[in-house]
Amino acid sequence: MKMLLQDARNQFYFCCPYIWTSNPDNAFDFENSETFFKFMDAIDMHDVQLVVKFENPDRCEVIPLETPWATPLPRPFLPRLNA
Repeated sequence: MKMLLQDARNQFYFCCPYIWTSNPDNAFDFENSETFFKFMDAIDMHDVQLVVKFENPDRCEVIPLETPWATPLPRPFLPRLNA
């Protein structure tokens, strides 16, 4: 099993900082979820997803990621004033 970081917009896979590839065989394998999420906590990336590739080449899972920094903050409550 391989755990890969993929750009959701262009489907390229992360190799190393500033380098992305269209070939998943050349992508960096995070090997486990702990390593993957520690990396995600340390960087500021948007529009990425986790791709889990299994030994069976026909099987892969794509998990879109919602990052806390990409989520808009709620608008503050402002009471309506009667004019």
